[in-house]
Parts: sequence; C-alpha cells; structure tokens
Amino acid sequence: MYVQKLVALEPKSMCLLDLYNGILVRYVTTSSAYLGKQEDALDFDITYYRSKDALTPRLFEDILEEIEQIAVFKYKALPHCGKNMNVAFQGAIKKYKNADKFIEIKQMYDPLGLFSSDWTDQILGLRDGLNIMKEGCALEGLCICSKDIHCAPNKGYFCRAGKVYKEARVCAKITVVRKLFADVLSSENHA
Repeated sequence: MYVQKLVALEPKSMCLLDLYNGILVRYVTTSSAYLGKQEDALDFDITYYRSKDALTPRLFEDILEEIEQIAVFKYKALPHCGKNMNVAFQGAIKKYKNADKFIEIKQMYDPLGLFSSDWTDQILGLRDGLNIMKEGCALEGLCICSKDIHCAPNKGYFCRAGKVYKEARVCAKITVVRKLFADVLSSENHA
C-alpha cells in the first residue's frame, strides 16, 4: 500500500531501478541457524544505480529511502548482511529471537575476536558507532537524516518527513523557493 502510494505520487520513480533486475522477489524458508530466517518469508532485492561520489544523491533519493525505511522500520524487515547499509541494521539484532545464543557461541569460539570487525560488532549490538553522523551520511546510508547537512543541501536535497510514511526521514529534492517557503512557515510555527 505505501509503495503503491509513493509510485502514484512519483510514477517515474521506479524507472531508476536496474533494467534487468528491478525488484527481485524470492521465497525463503525457515532456518534453524541462530541468525537465520525465523519463518517462511519473502526476500526483496532492489537494485539501483549509485554514483561513485558519496555526496551525489540517487535519482528519486527520497522515494528509495522511504521504501527502505518502510520495509525495515514499519514492517520489521531483516537486512541482508552483504547488501545493506548501516541504517538497515539499526535495532536489527533485536529482531532475532536467538541473537543472544549466537553471540554466546561467537564469543565461545572466537574469544579474541579474530573473525570480527568493528562493523560486525556494531550490527550485533556489541559496539556503538553503527550510525555515523556527518555531512552527507544519509546519502551513504550511514544515518537517517535529522539535519539538512546529512543530505546534500548544496544540491537541493534537504531532510524531510516521508511523503507517505510520515515517520520516515528522507533526503528530498526541494527547489530553493519551496525551501524558503518551508523555512518561513517553520519559523512562524515556532514563534
């Protein structure tokens, strides 16, 4: 429902997906692995173009960010360790009923952390630093924007609520006139 509403608002937004893959859907079955699927489920893989320049927004940046946040936060989707950015892992470890058993076994067989990294420790909730707040962090999936600087204000992208899923915070392209108008309204509401 949410994605359909987003596409209705921005009909061309799905044109940015990879020509040959688009959105892949596959069925996965329950796994007994501690960090495996806890029930039969569907995996969604969205393939899209990404610039090599970290501070260059994706085409329809806000739509993709909103879809990702709908999946991960509204519907409690489980991120794929090899295909997602930091944002998708916020609170992810709490979604696994056997996470504590996995960590116990991990520490038993790897007490020195030889097979660990800062990143794996962060997604497992063993170390802080999963969110990296810096200029452009939302464009790289390192944070959810809370300030305009987390987007690319110099390129017209500002931090805003989602268009359909209002709990989302996304980097939306806004013209200068719209930005000035929004700032004036915001300052009047706070006065």
